Amino acid sequence: MVSELPAPPCTLEFPVIVKPAKQDASIGLDQDSVCTNQHQVDQRVQYIYETYGAPVLVEEYISGREFNIALIELPKLEFLPPAEILFPEEKPGAWSILTFEGKWNPGSFAFDSTPPIFQAKSRPRRRASLADWR
Repeated sequence: MVSELPAPPCTLEFPVIVKPAKQDASIGLDQDSVCTNQHQVDQRVQYIYETYGAPVLVEEYISGREFNIALIELPKLEFLPPAEILFPEEKPGAWSILTFEGKWNPGSFAFDSTPPIFQAKSRPRRRASLADWR
């Protein structure tokens, strides 16, 4: 967590992802959010800090599947079936992240290339673990 500039040296293993700590809905996330060296981290932290304010979250980037779980309370808490974000094949400079543009800008490449699959194909055991929030 970075609360003031300049950012301290990153002690995490690269790549890392830099994002606003107090935002949601992918605000502040784009392909430049993933950093592979300290210079990129310094630039991104400064951008996020100046654009969205402190604190700025720096965490290890973990490649893999992304699931979204919706919760409803009717009157007890229930989980809807998981949706999976389908990412294009990962290649240099194109990280598997759901960016703000990919979430909220219909017609953009990011939006069109990261569709949600509402009947995510996963084993029952994985679905159960996704719904285990306790």
